Amino acid sequence: MPAVFISYRRSDSQDITGRIFDRLEGHFGSKRVKVIRDVDSIPVGEDFRDVLRDKIKECDVVLVVIGPTWASVKDSRGNRRLDDATDTVRIEIEQALELKKKVIPVCVTHAPMPTDDDLPEAIQKLAFRNGVQVRPDPDFNNDINRLLGALDKIFKDKQVAEAKPPAVTPPKRFLHGPEPPPPPPVDPRFPGGSPAAQAPVKTEPTSPFAPQQRSGHPAPGSWHPGSGGPPSTTAPPAVPSQPAVRPLPGNRPKISRGVLASTTGIMILLGGLVTMCLCGGSFMYFCVMIAHSSNAEDIKLDIQGRPTISEHLGEIESVDSTFGSAPRGPGNELGYAFLVKGSKGSATVYGHLDYSLSPSRMVADTLKLPDGTEISLHEDLAPASSPSTFPSPFVPAAPSSE
Repeated sequence: MPAVFISYRRSDSQDITGRIFDRLEGHFGSKRVKVIRDVDSIPVGEDFRDVLRDKIKECDVVLVVIGPTWASVKDSRGNRRLDDATDTVRIEIEQALELKKKVIPVCVTHAPMPTDDDLPEAIQKLAFRNGVQVRPDPDFNNDINRLLGALDKIFKDKQVAEAKPPAVTPPKRFLHGPEPPPPPPVDPRFPGGSPAAQAPVKTEPTSPFAPQQRSGHPAPGSWHPGSGGPPSTTAPPAVPSQPAVRPLPGNRPKISRGVLASTTGIMILLGGLVTMCLCGGSFMYFCVMIAHSSNAEDIKLDIQGRPTISEHLGEIESVDSTFGSAPRGPGNELGYAFLVKGSKGSATVYGHLDYSLSPSRMVADTLKLPDGTEISLHEDLAPASSPSTFPSPFVPAAPSSE
């Protein structure tokens, strides 16, 4: 199973590493890629260096998160931690380089890439690895998407390399044919080599009723001078001529059967494709509805009891997720719109999925009243802004005076 190991210092980049970990798990959760961040469950009596080596050995990629104080952080005695051979981060990088893993430096919070002079000799190769930058908002999403694309390409290349069939050795070919059989033994006592060659040949008188021989073939018992020796007394058996084999009318293939089979196969294939599309669409719709229901519950919990909501909508009765365009969050996150119904009226609430929370959940940003007035929900009772310039997915009618 493919895996990614994240090496970092908690005192240097714990918060940003948590966001990176959440994005990696959300992206690779459906692709069966394991993400390992902390190794805390070390059995009693075990060497933590061996445990770390086993964890890194299972991974294909090691991400080294480098923050502003990653190389300069010191221990309680005032010594730099990278110079200590027992430093956990140093051991992780040493073992990843020794096992020839794909080591990618990830510089966060505008931290510079360390040079080889800043690193101990055991991990100086890290300074020559090509890394990536993951900057804070509003550049966080673009940078993390670039990192995810690079990891996808690494895992795809590995799958292609493992799927190649093994090389097959071609069969050996011999240029020479089979050897001919050995010649018959020769008896030196006879001039012809065998007694059968010296035996007299019996000839019989020809009859006018005897069958005629074909041209070029001597008759049985006849011998001509210069033919190289007496002829054989036996003629080769005649091979009877056979007529060409023709298939019976009942065994001939029918063209209609082939056409019918092809049409049936095409219809079965089309039916299967339509069934797969319908099932896939139903499954996607089911997943989307579950996600929207979860987001609506998050928004309801977020705005329940806020003074601004209570003043304009009263007690919250229902929150429904709506489809359509919505403004993005403060960190350029994807925006969502919700129709909130209360005891005093209805309005639209815009929110976004906040990845900095653990676990990530939907939070409210803006309340839009039916008359177009927007009220920020980042702080309760914030001053109303001008009417919105972006289209609202739902603008309910003003409540009746009745």
